[in-house]
Amino acid sequence: LVAREQRHRLHHPDPGASRRQHHRHPHRLLEEVSPAMRPNGFTLIELMVTVSVIAILAVVAAPSFNQMYDRYRLKGVVDVLYGDLQFARAEAVRRNDNVFFSFTTGANWCYGLNPTSTCNCATVGSCTIKTVSSSAFPGVTLNSAAFGAGTSTSFNARLGAASVGGTAIFQTAAGNEARVVVSLV
Repeated sequence: LVAREQRHRLHHPDPGASRRQHHRHPHRLLEEVSPAMRPNGFTLIELMVTVSVIAILAVVAAPSFNQMYDRYRLKGVVDVLYGDLQFARAEAVRRNDNVFFSFTTGANWCYGLNPTSTCNCATVGSCTIKTVSSSAFPGVTLNSAAFGAGTSTSFNARLGAASVGGTAIFQTAAGNEARVVVSLV
């Protein structure tokens, strides 16, 4: 009889054993699921949390990007003006003649270079060497260009020195401001 019971147990394991084992180790149920049966991807909650974090970061970062872009625009116009002032100085020496640098202020500002006399950069063809307009720098205004009693200066042929010193003040819509100072030397 004992031998028969042992053979019976070998062929028919205890039906309550798997239930008892499950209660002792509930995590084993997950281990028994095949990899093909496990869910893939993200849950809706995980996706919503990720999108929310990205939206919060975008809202926080957007003003910083606008301010940075505003400063770069202002720096761009100052760099171009500085380069053109140097060009006017070199051009006066190269031509062995005075070169005039004339400004028009306001939202539709411009400046131009002309030999022998001032020019009106708002008039097409008036400045024969070079003209730069506000359309190349949207959002930047030339508030002031004060050179002595006027809005122009000239560079002489001998040393390329300015005849009149002055200041040009640019401002962006956000209120950032830059000054370009032209000295006599």
